[in-house]
Formats: sequence, structure tokens, C-alpha cells
Amino acid sequence: MLRTSTPRARRTLIAAASAAALGAVLSGCTSTAGTEASASPTAEASGTGTAAPSEPSAGATSADASSTPEPTPTVDAVASDPPATTPTPAPGESRAQVTVTVTSWGVSNGLFSAGAVVEGVVEDGALCFMTMTKGDRTVTANGQSARSAASSSCGDGLIVDLDDLSSGTWALTIAFRSDTAEGTSAPQEVDIP
Repeated sequence: MLRTSTPRARRTLIAAASAAALGAVLSGCTSTAGTEASASPTAEASGTGTAAPSEPSAGATSADASSTPEPTPTVDAVASDPPATTPTPAPGESRAQVTVTVTSWGVSNGLFSAGAVVEGVVEDGALCFMTMTKGDRTVTANGQSARSAASSSCGDGLIVDLDDLSSGTWALTIAFRSDTAEGTSAPQEVDIP
């Protein structure tokens, strides 16, 4: 059994043991699979008197300092956008048919706006068309697409002033058209106040 006679010596011993335990835990957090974690203290924690005294935490035991934690798996790959996809047109067609899904619509500050997602095509600057139909009345707005990681979205510029729409139920469609693809959403019923 190790005996210490002065409070300073005890504090130094506690600091060295705490640093060793912390070193073991931290080396387990940064090691990769298949690499053994080192539990040896660093030069700063070797009892030279430069480490600040600390008290062991409640519940800490000598087994905590000697046990090696399981290494945390690391991921070496860096996330990136997938390459832009270009849909293939059907034989005899100049553009591929893509699925357009209305994802949002609403009224705010006297304006009606809507948005859609275009699956399978990743393009900026393609044309987006919003069409509102009620009976024999049609109101339109145009905008451009924006790309995301695996799709395109329509929404920028798809805004209509409520003064151009009468109250009641309208049929909303959003169409997408680029050099390589085109598609139109299914009609979505929307209520205008």
C-alpha cells in the first residue's frame, strides 16, 4: 500500500490518477477499431506538480481508471451531394417524364403561394409553372427550380395576389420543364378564403 505523508503529495497522487483515468477514457474515444487505447499518463500528469489538484468524482473506483472503454466507430467518408441525375426520355420523346408532387400551399399577407418537389432530377433554373383553375377562370405564375441533394423544388416565384382569385375551391397544378425532363402534378384542391 502506498502511503503519503503530506497533503500536497496526496493531491499530486490524486491528480496523477485522475489524469491517467481521463487519458484512458479519452484515448478510447479517439482510437479507431482495432487499435488499443493507451492508459499511461502524459508528461503533464506524471506527478511533476504542474497538474491542478482535483477530487475523484463520486462513484469513481480504481477499476474505472484501469478499464478500457469500447472504441467508438469512426466514419472516414465525407458526405457530399450525389451526382446530378439526368432522367432518360422514353423512345420517341425529347424529355423524360418526371413526378411532380405539390408539397405546400397557403395564404399569407394577401398572397397565395405554392411549392412542389420534382423527384429524380437535380437542376437549378428549370421552369416551374403554377396554374390555378376555377370553372373557366385560370390564373398562372412562373418561377425557377432549385436543386437539392436528390431532387429539384419549385416554389420561387409561384405567388399570386389574392385579388386575382375569388373565394372558393380552386384546382392547383404545378408543372416542371427543363431541357431534359418535364412533368405536371396531379390537381390539388385548395380553398381560397
